[in-house]
Amino acid sequence: MALKEQSDHLREAAEQVRAHLVQLRGGAPFLSPVDSRLLLEWLEAGIPVALILRTLETVAAKRAAKKTRSPLTLSALKRTLKKELKHAPKAEDCASLSGLVGALRASADPKERAISEKFAQLKGEGESLVEQALEVTREFFDRELAGSDRQKLVEEAEAELADLKEVFSAKQWEGAVEQAIRQNLRESHPLLSASSIWDTVFP
Repeated sequence: MALKEQSDHLREAAEQVRAHLVQLRGGAPFLSPVDSRLLLEWLEAGIPVALILRTLETVAAKRAAKKTRSPLTLSALKRTLKKELKHAPKAEDCASLSGLVGALRASADPKERAISEKFAQLKGEGESLVEQALEVTREFFDRELAGSDRQKLVEEAEAELADLKEVFSAKQWEGAVEQAIRQNLRESHPLLSASSIWDTVFP
């Protein structure tokens, strides 16, 4: 791969991870210097973007369950990603998205049925297919956030975190509520999670 092509590839890969992280946590639309360096190390080491995105969602869900007060960062992924790499499937062991497409077509949610048709049109295989599908889901969740009753989402998240309000700083509380809103929205569409997509492509 030529130097420019490699640089473009790394930039595109980093943008996918940045976009996914920001969508999961909300807040500033950029990576910290520490996260930027860590991500570059991962990408230069050949760690698949799709696996990083799957691990991001896994860690985000665990932190939400524990009601962790600090913002989600890439640094929080290191231990889990190391474990995931030990069990990462081989590229040749991949399948299509047909199983997930079928499940989404059978969904009672018309929005999920619409996503199924977008998934059915995706080309490629393996990690590339997972990345494409996750781009579709990011667009979906962005639309859902924009079109939702914001006040209702805030009230639900605040009620969920109420027992922690006194121990959080104002900034921590704001971040925790935002992350809870986004996590709750994702949990309402489990078929569109990174794990669901990954496990379909790499059964």
